[in-house]
Amino acid sequence: MITRRRLLKTSLTGAAKLAVVSGIVGGVGIVSVRQIAQSRSHDLAALVAKIGAMPVAQLSNAGEWSVGQVFAHMAQSIDYSMTGYPQMKSELFRATAGNVAFHLFGAAGQMRHPLNEAIPGAPELPAEISNEDGFALLQQSARNFLAFRQQPRPLFAFGDLSMAQYEAAHCLHILNHLQAFSAA
Repeated sequence: MITRRRLLKTSLTGAAKLAVVSGIVGGVGIVSVRQIAQSRSHDLAALVAKIGAMPVAQLSNAGEWSVGQVFAHMAQSIDYSMTGYPQMKSELFRATAGNVAFHLFGAAGQMRHPLNEAIPGAPELPAEISNEDGFALLQQSARNFLAFRQQPRPLFAFGDLSMAQYEAAHCLHILNHLQAFSAA
């Protein structure tokens, strides 16, 4: 059985390892990602603030999406935790494989998912969105989530999560995408 203390310790260790191999290059980028990894890994407000301290306009993404699109994708995910995801995995999947995956990500302190995969059923990401505009969407979505006082909607793959579990999932999701970022 995994205790809360062990989960947090493992999560922080995993986040620190993630920072070292994150792919962020350039002095400012590396320092910022290390700072993110050393912060409370499941503190969404702190994570978004630390991203904002990075040279957002100078970031690039190794994947198919622009940095602005990745930030918009992160914002979409946060918004759907409050409004409901457009397409859900089956109840059986969420109760079995999805539940196991969520707990494995939490125990490992990191999430791994295809970084160019859209949220099922979500509208296409805006083709032309600047890094700054995408980041503004992420900031607003994070503020809305942190002020949200209702029961969050089930996550399309993991099912029902508490607010604390959702905050952790959002942080792990964001950290996973940061692996493909670099500072120009």
